[in-house]
Amino acid sequence: MMANSWKTITQICDDYNIKPQTFYNWADKCKSYPEYRDAIIQPTGQRTFIDEEKWQGFLRFMSEEHRKEQLDPHLRG
Repeated sequence: MMANSWKTITQICDDYNIKPQTFYNWADKCKSYPEYRDAIIQPTGQRTFIDEEKWQGFLRFMSEEHRKEQLDPHLRG
């Protein structure tokens, strides 16, 4: 792990028990939200780092969105 809480894609996949394709799908979605897009750091075309704190914020956001989708339409806010 890096000193600044950044991780590589492999580390994120291992730590969160997800497949690389799942990571890429979620990362694409993450980059589409201005408040979360800086969780994915790509200083070059060949290196990608993930700011884990911001990534976790995005995962919480996704979880909340999923929860809302599961609610009865009358209860959605």
